[in-house]
Amino acid sequence: MQLAAALNLSMRGFSMAIGMSPGWGTTMSEKGIGSDVLAKILARFPEVNSTWLVTGEGEIFRLESEDVGDSVLKSENYYQKLYVSLAKDNEELRIENAKLRQDLYEAIDKYKKMAMENITLRERKGVND
Repeated sequence: MQLAAALNLSMRGFSMAIGMSPGWGTTMSEKGIGSDVLAKILARFPEVNSTWLVTGEGEIFRLESEDVGDSVLKSENYYQKLYVSLAKDNEELRIENAKLRQDLYEAIDKYKKMAMENITLRERKGVND
């Protein structure tokens, strides 16, 4: 997509920046872009010329320099918030991963004990495999 390239983003990065799935960019040309996605694009990248976005006419970016400056600040704030959110999610996933790992080790230990008990009981009864 021309806009992603103009923003110096991959399609995956662009898709995620506007809140779509990472693979959205590969299917959007088949399905087209709805008004909900146009709204997401303009909310995330207010420097984009809405006329160009809808019609393809004119410049990709609006020419009002103060708006572009504001959008840069909004972008930095967005990425900072995104980073904090992802760091929090990462920490929560690390904690969950550690708990699941502990649960797995406990299940393995339980299985080993049961297997040993099974062997002991078979030996007592004289059952051979």
